Amino acid sequence: LGAIILAGVLVGIISSRRLLSPIVRLNQEIDHIIITGDLGRRLDSSGTGDQLDGLINRYNRLLDRVESLIGGMKDTLDAVAHDLRTPLTRLRGHAELALGKGDAEEYEEALATVVEQTDQAGALLSALMDIAEAEQGMLSLEGVSCNLSTLAAEVSDMYELIAEEKGQRLTLEAPNEVLLSGDPVRLRQILGNLVDNALKYSPEGSCIDIRCGFSDETSWAEIIDDGPGVPEEETERVFERLYRGDRSRGSRGLGLGLSMVKALVEAHSGSVEISKVEGRGASFKVVFPRISEENISKA
Repeated sequence: LGAIILAGVLVGIISSRRLLSPIVRLNQEIDHIIITGDLGRRLDSSGTGDQLDGLINRYNRLLDRVESLIGGMKDTLDAVAHDLRTPLTRLRGHAELALGKGDAEEYEEALATVVEQTDQAGALLSALMDIAEAEQGMLSLEGVSCNLSTLAAEVSDMYELIAEEKGQRLTLEAPNEVLLSGDPVRLRQILGNLVDNALKYSPEGSCIDIRCGFSDETSWAEIIDDGPGVPEEETERVFERLYRGDRSRGSRGLGLGLSMVKALVEAHSGSVEISKVEGRGASFKVVFPRISEENISKA
């Protein structure tokens, strides 16, 4: 009897150690991360599918997410440090120039330039932070029912005077209701950036078409311009932060408009498509998951 009890105790100890082994390893890994800051190590799951295995898998996914967020923050800080260097250098240069002048009119001109450069640096920083937050899934978005046709009409009205001043024309073609769930402010920003981009690269006398529509599963908006189009080798790079391709040479701007578009569209679970339109310029199409009128009435 004593041997049976002893054997049972030994089996219990061995079983307990096997069960506790993953938890011990998990604690060791957590201690390692706390001490070293190394987020690259992962635990191997046993493949049994039990609760401990699930805990290990969730722990690994958590580390993946944390590592991605920290990497995104580092990339953003690197981009901010790099891209603010030029405007800050200009800012200092104009300030030093103002200090070296004694004429009141020259003072005023230099200070006006300083204010302009400060505004540009602030806009650059704000845009970079918005893009980074959107890319990392940290941007706060209001999720309400929106009519893409209404937003497109508002953007068209907003840019109509700018188009007229450049001798350009905006047209809007959209059904009454193109429904989706999203943040109306950010959706308006997406459309505004695309229209602004089209106006910037289209010549005088050209036409920019704004179109909206839907399918069974998607709602979309498309901006077609009369510009030079986007070379095939640049179709991915135009969405990079501060990328300025051949068609951007000589144009003003931060070079962040399309980066912002892509980040905000993807934050809405959508996608951006670029294509060449025969006899025209480029087409930028943003596609979102569609919601139905029944879903809206239930909300």
